[in-house]
Amino acid sequence: MSLSRVLVGLAAAGLVTAGLLTVPGAARADDDDVKVVLIAIVANDRGTEVDKRLRCIADEVRKQHPKLTSFKLATQNEKPVAIGKKEHFPLVESEKACVTIVEGPDKDGKVKLTVKLPSTGPLSYTTCCGKYWPLMSRYKTAEDDTLLVAVMVKSCKGK
Repeated sequence: MSLSRVLVGLAAAGLVTAGLLTVPGAARADDDDVKVVLIAIVANDRGTEVDKRLRCIADEVRKQHPKLTSFKLATQNEKPVAIGKKEHFPLVESEKACVTIVEGPDKDGKVKLTVKLPSTGPLSYTTCCGKYWPLMSRYKTAEDDTLLVAVMVKSCKGK
């Protein structure tokens, strides 16, 4: 199963809404910035524990990868990202994701961004504000966990 098919399937499922995970004390963005929330998830086949906040993502991932049975929230960060600029988000171990806002919010609140994950090429897509877009990387942790990332843009002016 190709990475792009997994991504499309996860996104089509309308996996996670903005209210699922929140970041207390998040940074304040300037008017030209877009707030980006990025969560890192580690998944494996060595247990059945699923963080309750990740159940929707776990259910969808299992459709494509039924051997993944355990899902844990590794990191969660929110940062303002200026349009046209890159921002790095910590993931697991010493790995980082790079998020670039390519085009700011349009009149419908949609934002075009590019996300670069470890062991995965850059992925560009357009998303609406307030919904997580899950991405599966090819990165394996030292414990042989698979890294998943969910990205959400929020507080879009155009909407």
